[in-house]
Amino acid sequence: NQPSQVLKYFVADPGYVIYSIDLAQAENRIVAYVGGVIPQIEAFESGIDLHRLTASVIFQKPYDLISSEDGSSSLGDGRQSERYWGKKGNHAINYDVGYKTFALKNEMVEKEAKFVLETIHKGYPQIRGNYHQIVQNMLKKNRMVINLFGRNRLFLGPIIPSYPNTPKNACENTYREAYAQLAQSTCADKINEHGLLYIYENQQLFKPIELLAQIHDSIVFQIPLSQPWSYHADVCLKIKQSLEQPLKWHDTLIYTPCDLMVGKNMCKELMKELKSVEIPQDELKLATKLQNIYEELNA
Repeated sequence: NQPSQVLKYFVADPGYVIYSIDLAQAENRIVAYVGGVIPQIEAFESGIDLHRLTASVIFQKPYDLISSEDGSSSLGDGRQSERYWGKKGNHAINYDVGYKTFALKNEMVEKEAKFVLETIHKGYPQIRGNYHQIVQNMLKKNRMVINLFGRNRLFLGPIIPSYPNTPKNACENTYREAYAQLAQSTCADKINEHGLLYIYENQQLFKPIELLAQIHDSIVFQIPLSQPWSYHADVCLKIKQSLEQPLKWHDTLIYTPCDLMVGKNMCKELMKELKSVEIPQDELKLATKLQNIYEELNA
């Protein structure tokens, strides 16, 4: 992972277009479905923006009145939007980030940080009550966390606070690593198995593609302009469809829609984003859209 100021210098080779296919809020989806977080599940299944929904919990405002405009929130240094704090809060409560750490990372006073995190936890009590408890039970059974691809990780840190001379925060740190492991490793395995391996195992189809990066929940690649736009569209749709194979948690299917970004470099702020619902499933329609985007970026 590199900051945007650096990624803008990761440019496409002459005569190429850069694409990034991202899993849309996949970690949040995994936490929601594994933990049975009903408001979040309903948001995902109805197309509601989860970060905006969480911001409405923080600011006690109707969903439609939450602002995405920078400076619309007085939290922190006042430069961020209300939606921004919903996004930051979602990632923090999933993995039980403490309010002091949250305050330090987001440059806000500890009182504000504590208010934000506790307000969200009250709005989504199933995260602590279900998701965190499920992971703790895995650790207490055999010190293993098994992700949704069946991959195990052994945790050797302390997990029993009552054990002699074991600091409480040492156990909390083990649990926090485990909460992150379940969701984050599932995303990485999905990118690897349904993305990179899929491309590798179908080299004849994807031969013109040049893979550039795997960034946790996304694949970045470039395609030469010598290939017709219909080819660009075809391979983007095939990779997207492979990555959108649902995950399974017991009898529950977890769908993972993918967004597509098009650009001249790897900086997302300078790329054109197509949300999953905006991507035509028809190859020719997508080809036309990709060509138009490329021409706009080079106008």
